[in-house]
Amino acid sequence: MLSEPSQRRLALEASYAPTLKSVYQDRDVLAKNPFFRNLGSVLQTALPRPTSPRYMDLSSAIQSRISSALTKQSSPAEALAALESDLQLIVNYKGSST
Repeated sequence: MLSEPSQRRLALEASYAPTLKSVYQDRDVLAKNPFFRNLGSVLQTALPRPTSPRYMDLSSAIQSRISSALTKQSSPAEALAALESDLQLIVNYKGSST
C-alpha cells in the first residue's frame, strides 16, 4: 500500500490522496485528479488539530447547537451565541476530565 506503484494506483482508481510526494507530480495522476496539483503542497504545511481532554464535550455542544439552527429550533445567531457560552463553560471547567 505504501509503494509508489500502489499509491499511484490508489490515486488513479480511487482518488485517494497519496502519501508520497512523487505521486503528486505524476502526469497521469494529475490528468485524472487535477486538484492533486495543489493538494501536495497543502499537505506539506498541514498541521493536526489541537487536542483536548474535553473533545467529546466540545463536539457534543457543537453538534447540538448546529442541529438546533439547521432544524430552525433557534436562529443561527442564537445558536452561535449559545454555542459560544457552552464552549466557554467547557473550556473553563476545572473539574475532572472524565
